Amino acid sequence: MANNKYKVISIRDISKTAFVLRLERNGLEFVPGQCVTLGIPELATNREYSIYSGLNDNYLEFLVKEVLNGVFSPHLRKLKKGDEVTVDGAYGLFNIGDLKAKYIFVGTGTGIAPFHSMIKSFPKLDYVVLHGIRSETEEYNNKDYKKYIACVSPEHVTDYLKKNKMVGQFYLCGNSAMINEVYDILREQGINGSNIHSESFF
Repeated sequence: MANNKYKVISIRDISKTAFVLRLERNGLEFVPGQCVTLGIPELATNREYSIYSGLNDNYLEFLVKEVLNGVFSPHLRKLKKGDEVTVDGAYGLFNIGDLKAKYIFVGTGTGIAPFHSMIKSFPKLDYVVLHGIRSETEEYNNKDYKKYIACVSPEHVTDYLKKNKMVGQFYLCGNSAMINEVYDILREQGINGSNIHSESFF
């Protein structure tokens, strides 16, 4: 469905700098954990966003952090109901397999988005969400998770994992520095590399 136009249903602010963009579903098929490229027709730029909504939702949602003086996210926030955006995708291989496995989802900031989609799509999952954030205002929709642990700065998800050894399938999403550090910690703890999956934002 490359470059199809989707209408905005709503924009829901969840903090001073983050919001949830809801679009019509238009029959888009995806696997939880995948992303799409969003574009605004009148702008000559676009950005990738992980899908935030679940498989059974009749809409698409995206968790967006507004970047001060950014070239794209401030324009998304100004959209109104009925405005159109382009959606290219879905794509990506950041997906879960065995629904009976134990999952440890590790994300920083809006890196929690693909985990929200996975958990909403498969409500019987056995999981823990570790969320690295700068302040409590970034606990985006934390009530949507049965097992949610916020690691608020100066504590980091890396500090938590060093103190609390965990076992399962690890999924890491966020900045590359965090992913590299967590990967090294897990390998030192004896976690097999095949049980560590990651998606880097930058």
